[in-house]
Amino acid sequence: MLAAADPIATVPVAEHNIATESLIEDISLTIIQHPYLDDLVDKIRVEPIPWQASLITMDEVAMIEHAENKSSEELNGIMAEHGLYYAGLYLDLMQKLARVDALQKVLVLIQDMLTDHGERIALFHQASASCPDYPFGPFYKALRINDEFIGIQSSKILALLVWQVCVS
Repeated sequence: MLAAADPIATVPVAEHNIATESLIEDISLTIIQHPYLDDLVDKIRVEPIPWQASLITMDEVAMIEHAENKSSEELNGIMAEHGLYYAGLYLDLMQKLARVDALQKVLVLIQDMLTDHGERIALFHQASASCPDYPFGPFYKALRINDEFIGIQSSKILALLVWQVCVS
């Protein structure tokens, strides 16, 4: 039985909404960075991936190589012009690739795309218009892979995708 002075029962709805909105706004700032993951990202970033040996097209390989290992300024230009195409490419790669090293690299490419540009997560929603399983499905599928990095990064991206739905 709840007492009249129970703090849960007496919190006004308006205060609860403000607190919830504040927490949702803070997610984008805290979910992308962690020192342990940053070290893993740095290690994965330098590992070469034989993209031609994967089950991807030459056009997809060309797009990956165009964005891979670019400075943030170069990547900003690429994403400003072709961000929607890259979001679609990354969703497709997450869906069809099975090799752990290739998936890790795609997740690093996604992180590079989103770092300091959380607004780009909306591109994944826009790119998913033609596939009902997108944008959540490829990352959900990746959670079943027995790899710590893939699980954590996929979870972070899923959280950002959900966050985007909540704030739009």
